Amino acid sequence: MPRLVNKVDPDIQQAVQKVNDHMDRLIRFQKESKRSLEQRIGLSSSMLSKLLKGRSRMTVEHLLQILTALEVASGAFLSWALPASGPPSPLLREAQSADEGLRPIAWLSPEQTDQLAARMLALLIRRAAEGGELE
Repeated sequence: MPRLVNKVDPDIQQAVQKVNDHMDRLIRFQKESKRSLEQRIGLSSSMLSKLLKGRSRMTVEHLLQILTALEVASGAFLSWALPASGPPSPLLREAQSADEGLRPIAWLSPEQTDQLAARMLALLIRRAAEGGELE
């Protein structure tokens, strides 16, 4: 039986690179050294540079740790790094409608909104990696 190869979509690679580039730009604008930031969030020496250059894979946890340390809302960052293009997907509309049915989105705290955005991003990345369509 042939071995299955997990192909990475070039669009996903491009989106990951955009997130890394925007994170690097954001870090350069703050006054703290990368080493100091690494120490504050518990990363080993030079790990931040490896993450930003794509030599190590940045997880959603890494992303949220860095953004929290920089006091930047994850939803705001992702909107800047990956602005929406095209109409919203039916899947996203369905998820938003389900949330709105449970509780109005305006009642969510900024922290809850960031957590929801991170969970949704992780779901979309996982679905894309599994070969699911993203509309």
